[in-house]
Amino acid sequence: ELRELPEVGAPSEEDPWLWRYELTRVARGARGSSPVALKVSSKGEIVTIKRSADIDEWYRNRPEGFEQGFAIGSRLFSSAEGPLVLRGTVTTDLTLSRASSDMVVYSRGQTEVLRYAGLKVFDAHGKVLRATLSYVPNSRGGVLDIRIDDSHAAYPLSVDPVAAVTPTPVATNT
Repeated sequence: ELRELPEVGAPSEEDPWLWRYELTRVARGARGSSPVALKVSSKGEIVTIKRSADIDEWYRNRPEGFEQGFAIGSRLFSSAEGPLVLRGTVTTDLTLSRASSDMVVYSRGQTEVLRYAGLKVFDAHGKVLRATLSYVPNSRGGVLDIRIDDSHAAYPLSVDPVAAVTPTPVATNT
């Protein structure tokens, strides 16, 4: 099932957990759309989900976790003002430890197990664009927004956060 492609599970069967991400909306200001999976393909270690003519979402397994990325081909909703927002729904049985503009951390009990961070956005000239995370928890997980200031960007854009499984348990102060 497509919704399970970007799922991360516990590295141990002794204490299983679930974290799943689904891109649910792409917007700027009041204009937006809910992307669908038009085509799923894989090449080597990368799985790509074609969302539209201008949006590809991709996943790559790495030793520190899975790398998620988006390739945005052109300025979407160009007649609207404000940042480009990629909104995703997170379904998880983990507890939110902390959320800031550059990282979202999940734990099981007092142990940190997953960190969504390392957000980098580049334009066609390699210019780093200002981008932030925003997370609103709910009873099933939460809503994760990636907000990108593309006001002076040359397209296409490369959006590249990483969800890293904590290799060694880290105690949290919650």
